[in-house]
Amino acid sequence: MTNQEKDLLIHLLAQYTVLSPEEKQSEKLLMQAKADVEHTLGYDVLNTKIDDGNDGFPTVMTIPQMAKFLQIGISKAYEMSHWVGFPAVRIGRQVRVPKHALLEWLEQQQHAEQQQHAEQEQMQLKTVWGRR
Repeated sequence: MTNQEKDLLIHLLAQYTVLSPEEKQSEKLLMQAKADVEHTLGYDVLNTKIDDGNDGFPTVMTIPQMAKFLQIGISKAYEMSHWVGFPAVRIGRQVRVPKHALLEWLEQQQHAEQQQHAEQEQMQLKTVWGRR
């Protein structure tokens, strides 16, 4: 488990339980705390909405939530979660996408696409001017 995954799990668990310093350091104890919370509440704590705005989407989204957020198909969303550089976080077999990281990634993609388009236009102009 990476530090980022641990931090996310601690954040989610902290809503439902008090974590001791030992639990925060031990992956085994973190997973036991998660299982205890899930057993007590009767549902997966990782699906809990933590809404940071009025858009109705949680700060940490599941793949189906991300698909709805981006208005794309679920298959494409799952495919994107495997792309190199895509801001998906794996917690065991679960995949989550932090909304702020997704928005930053989208901006980077837009900037890269605009830059590529500008370079293509420049090449076309050089080709046209080179023929005269």
